[in-house]
Amino acid sequence: VLTAAAKWFRDQCDAEDEESDAFRDTVICGMGWTETRLDYEEEPEGQPVIERLDPLEVVWDSSARKRNLVDMRRVFHIRRDIPIEDARALCPGDHFEDADYNASWVDRADEKEPHEVNNRFYDKDDIGDGVPSDKTVTMVRAQWWERVPVWLVVDPTNPDKVITLEKEQFDELNRRIEIAGGKITSTQSTRKVYKQAFLGRVLLEIGPAPCKDHFSFKAITGKRDRNKNTFYGLVRAMKDPQRWANKWMSQTMHILNTSAKGGILAERGFFENDADAEATWARQDAITWTKQGALSGGNGKYAPKPQSQFPSSTFQLMEFAISSIRDTSGVNVELLGMQNSASQAASLDMQRKQSSMTILQPLFDSLRRYRKEQGRLLLYLIENYLSDGRLIRIVGPDEQQYVPLVRQPGNATYDVIVDEAPTSPNQKEATWSMLQQILPVIGKMLPPATWLALLKYSPLPTSAQKDISDSIQQQQQQQQQQQQPSPEMMKAQAELQLMQQKGQAEAANHKALTDAKIEGMQREAAAK
Repeated sequence: VLTAAAKWFRDQCDAEDEESDAFRDTVICGMGWTETRLDYEEEPEGQPVIERLDPLEVVWDSSARKRNLVDMRRVFHIRRDIPIEDARALCPGDHFEDADYNASWVDRADEKEPHEVNNRFYDKDDIGDGVPSDKTVTMVRAQWWERVPVWLVVDPTNPDKVITLEKEQFDELNRRIEIAGGKITSTQSTRKVYKQAFLGRVLLEIGPAPCKDHFSFKAITGKRDRNKNTFYGLVRAMKDPQRWANKWMSQTMHILNTSAKGGILAERGFFENDADAEATWARQDAITWTKQGALSGGNGKYAPKPQSQFPSSTFQLMEFAISSIRDTSGVNVELLGMQNSASQAASLDMQRKQSSMTILQPLFDSLRRYRKEQGRLLLYLIENYLSDGRLIRIVGPDEQQYVPLVRQPGNATYDVIVDEAPTSPNQKEATWSMLQQILPVIGKMLPPATWLALLKYSPLPTSAQKDISDSIQQQQQQQQQQQQPSPEMMKAQAELQLMQQKGQAEAANHKALTDAKIEGMQREAAAK
């Protein structure tokens, strides 16, 4: 039920689209962020929301080093250009002024404004002057965790059970046990408590975090730079080859534009009209007049311009730069589908794809770990906020059904499993290609049930698999029905069996009577 609830949660908020955008951010800049929460504004019972965040709006503590920042102690989401009405709805308060919602201290004085929001770089009439129509502010949402002391106490009513109590609860229990003349067995420990705050110019609101065990912000990290303790994506290694390609392209255009592509060198007075010669020299349908005897005299008053030789290595350098963009990122032409299939074998093509996926594996490892972390967050939200009896859809072998989502007491720990890890370009195609090599040998020995199990690993769509499976099961049922006798035949067989039993009984009775008569005649003969 919880698995179906998690799928329902993700379907309601289009989680696949948001996570695709976050993973794209990871590939580009090395960080992708999502926020998982419940929105009570549009739906009073709580509407699931998984939203992609701009990675440049999220700040975390510098001590976090693990993948997906699972060891971070605090995280900040800086939201700029929030309408003042939305800011008041987030943190209502009559004693707050409009200036109190603006966290202007976040923006550094030496930080340049990104050109995407400055319209003077664009020649568009419909953009305007870049001034927002509504009054906007900058707000900061902070989440962090603190360690608080707790006591692990042996339950007086059940010695095999250990309960966790906070300081007030422990003091109250200890006082009651001392009054009763007993003693409790306990040990002190610590536990993490997650908190949240909204910051403007002043502290607007502070309280417990939406999830007591996790941050509501989840990260997908790329590759880690150990020296700078930052994460980066594929684009960082591709920037230098792109700069080379741009530089050599501009250099090529400069050589083409500045080198001579025709024309002559002439002395003054060689032509009758210098201006007319400039206008007609390059025209095929015009005559350029010279002075009498200028051409026949051969006095060398004009000569063609010397043409410079274009460097032959320029195109090779450009091809090297363009190919380096793919080589530095690890995304080869086979993975892009741009390799000519006739130039290499299919096995080599598959191996090159797998080698490329091996290079990109850290990105997919982070995505897999993100799904685990977000699954634990979803589990908490489902158990504590969504288990109110609402109906969710469960799709299984017995078709779909709707069941109420209610809290299950006594179940505190679950497993979060992420299946179908991207260990190859297409896991089903890789499995199916291996099965094709052994099925011709053992195919005739396999029963229909095994074929139905193997059908799940085929690259066919799920709907096609279901249709084939249903047809095979229907054929098996028909065969079983044909093998079973009809009701009339079963009735006839029962009557025949009854008649046989009746005849056997009559024969046994007749034999018994005959034996009794013979025995009586023998006794009479013996008496005489």
